[in-house]
Amino acid sequence: MENLLEKAISILVHSKECPQEILEYLFGKTEEREFLDKRMLSLFLARRKYRWDERIHGYRNNNLRLFEPQIFYDIEDTVVIERRTTSRRPELFFEIISIRDVGTSRFINFVKSIPCMGETLKVIKNRKTHSSRYVFHPYPHAVQLWLESETAKYIPQDLKDFLKGSARYHSEKEWRTSIVLSAIAVEVILADLYEEQFKENAPNTPLGDLYYKLKERSIFPEDVQKAIEIANEARISAVHRRRFPISDREADNALFGATKVTMWYSSNF
Repeated sequence: MENLLEKAISILVHSKECPQEILEYLFGKTEEREFLDKRMLSLFLARRKYRWDERIHGYRNNNLRLFEPQIFYDIEDTVVIERRTTSRRPELFFEIISIRDVGTSRFINFVKSIPCMGETLKVIKNRKTHSSRYVFHPYPHAVQLWLESETAKYIPQDLKDFLKGSARYHSEKEWRTSIVLSAIAVEVILADLYEEQFKENAPNTPLGDLYYKLKERSIFPEDVQKAIEIANEARISAVHRRRFPISDREADNALFGATKVTMWYSSNF
């Protein structure tokens, strides 16, 4: 059902009759669309799709990925979409988690604009939650969104690359690789701080050793200390306990810790 729907929309987006809500969901705002003929529209959409795949997935993909996590850079929101089907009837159930209301609204408007399908859409429940069971689902995508924002423009490129890589591998459910990249980002920051504090090259030691040497100088606020510690705990689980399974919770903690430390470092040094 989903494959047929994706093929139908792939054809529809190359048409001038394509609803604006579908284009905005897939490619962001497209005000210039009305000035393009059909051929130019096709080239325009292909270019927007290429950038969309590169930003979210790190590579070009021929599928539209209609019901996979989306990052909406133009409205600064992201949505995580969990879908279920029923065996008795050809129905789709969606659970949508977004940071702000605008992300959820864009998804709902997208589905409503799909011919035939949109007429049957029913919103069963809409609520805000603070439960960690839900709020961390969009976190990797929120990190990617933040890294492209104006507030992150002064962050060193190598730290951006580590965090982007961690978020991307998290999205691909490669938990260990995501954790390692998060830990490297923290290690790079601690090495810089060590060299500033001790006026010598940072030793080739694990993250935890660097942290405890710096902790003696009392340079970390309490929340940053906690962020470093949870990132280090996740690193230990991923690197030194390979016989044990790693879950998304450890990857969440590592990415959260690395992002927190990066924000603090970039705003204070």
